[in-house]
Amino acid sequence: MKKTVLALGSVAAVALGMTGLTTTASADPSDHRYVVIERYCADLDGDADCDAWRTSRDTWDDAHYTTWYTTHRDKVKVWYQGRTDFPDYDRDVDVIFRYSPAPPPP
Repeated sequence: MKKTVLALGSVAAVALGMTGLTTTASADPSDHRYVVIERYCADLDGDADCDAWRTSRDTWDDAHYTTWYTTHRDKVKVWYQGRTDFPDYDRDVDVIFRYSPAPPPP
């Protein structure tokens, strides 16, 4: 019984650890999306969505980044265009955010 409880506890600990890794993997400062939002928000102090990102970015996953970018896409594309402080980033910010517009209705 004791071995079973220890084994189940180990499995649960590993599962929780993996969940934590996947939840915060996108909130990594080496993630280009993170850096683009960080710099964009630094230039737009007081933006409510940027304030929300600053307070909760450690929990952001792909869905959060996609929602934020979809909402800010037009502004971010103009802001990003011609910048030279992202030398190794893709020149198309849509690629960085893995954005693809919804297909047109049939």
